[in-house]
Amino acid sequence: MAGSINKVTLIGNVGRDPEIKNSKNGDAFATFSLATTYSYRPQNGGDRVDNTEWHRIVAWKNLAEQAGKYVVKGRKLYVEGRIQSRQYTDNNNVQKTAYEIVATSIEFLDSPKDAQSFNGGESDMTRSMTSKSPYAAGGADDMDLDDLPF
Repeated sequence: MAGSINKVTLIGNVGRDPEIKNSKNGDAFATFSLATTYSYRPQNGGDRVDNTEWHRIVAWKNLAEQAGKYVVKGRKLYVEGRIQSRQYTDNNNVQKTAYEIVATSIEFLDSPKDAQSFNGGESDMTRSMTSKSPYAAGGADDMDLDDLPF
């Protein structure tokens, strides 16, 4: 196989409102948590068991700005992106690895009346938000903001 694929598709509920910040070079980015849950019945019988996984979602540039406006705790989202790992040193000087999902597309799977209030209400652009990731092949210099649907 000549290439490889790093693609993630998640459907889940937002665990906390996005936090918007700017990178060192001034690009906006948003982070929020997304909970996905799967259920199974143990082989030995018994009650169904729910297992919830929490994912750190990161959106960049225009997608981050849109997420900051329309993504709120409790919303059901469909998120596409890629897995990214990064190394850091914690407060105890221990090297750790964090895994996050760099979002390239976010779609809402609920209606506004099913979620908390929005900053100014929902418009057509809040149903689906897509962006080229600044860290996709080619990097941020490759990004044409005129191609974005919002």
